[in-house]
Amino acid sequence: MVGTKHLATLAVAVLIVAGCRGGSATASSAGASASSQTSSASATPTPTPTATPDPSAVLAALATQYADISNKGNSALTQCEKDKAAANGELAKGKIAAKDCLAVYDQVVAEMKAVNWGPAQSQADAVETVMDKIDAIVAEMVNASDGSAFLTAYAKLTPAATELLTSANALRAAIGLPPAKP
Repeated sequence: MVGTKHLATLAVAVLIVAGCRGGSATASSAGASASSQTSSASATPTPTPTATPDPSAVLAALATQYADISNKGNSALTQCEKDKAAANGELAKGKIAAKDCLAVYDQVVAEMKAVNWGPAQSQADAVETVMDKIDAIVAEMVNASDGSAFLTAYAKLTPAATELLTSANALRAAIGLPPAKP
């Protein structure tokens, strides 16, 4: 009975990043002011202040990108759950389901990495680091030679999923979203 229940943590990991979303980004906007300097001694033109992007608009755009990735992940997670249930505890089927889930997970990782997270880049980098760790763990599951190797790799998922939830919530907070619900 390796396949069905042991892929649940992978599904949770995808869910943490891809499936948990809520709210929109909010941040207070900071006004930009520029002082113009004039000189009676020279006819040098006064520098024009550079427009500063509204911080709340930047965060809202990041939250929207995060939500888009989440929506795609939700659809993929539904299919991953169906595949997991179809494995019915058989190692070979469990490995196939893990491989399919890994493909979905890789897509979510790629989309996360493609975003310029701006002011939340350090939090996004932390999420991506943990996602890469989970990717490696699931690859171990896919390549497991027997049920014991599969379970050994699987045992690494729970702490990695906890670490991912912590990192994802830090990113969500940085872009104005509420914490993910595990």
